[in-house]
Amino acid sequence: MNQGEFEKGGHDKALINHILLIRKAVTLKRCVIYCKRYGSLCRSVNYSKIAAKCELNDKNAVQYSGNLQTRKYYNYYGKI
Repeated sequence: MNQGEFEKGGHDKALINHILLIRKAVTLKRCVIYCKRYGSLCRSVNYSKIAAKCELNDKNAVQYSGNLQTRKYYNYYGKI
């Protein structure tokens, strides 16, 4: 799924050690909007529909591929 300028980079995956902020988000669209509000500070998101949680990351999996790890119920999306 592509959410505008974001591309899914992993099912049951999350970027760890780079969380900028955690927000409650019922939809992926809302999570992407939160990230866009932070401009260049937010480089990617970890989103869980089940937990209704959005984690904004200050880095991405291209920069830190070793930090993209398995995390059940989360999906990783990076800015294109």
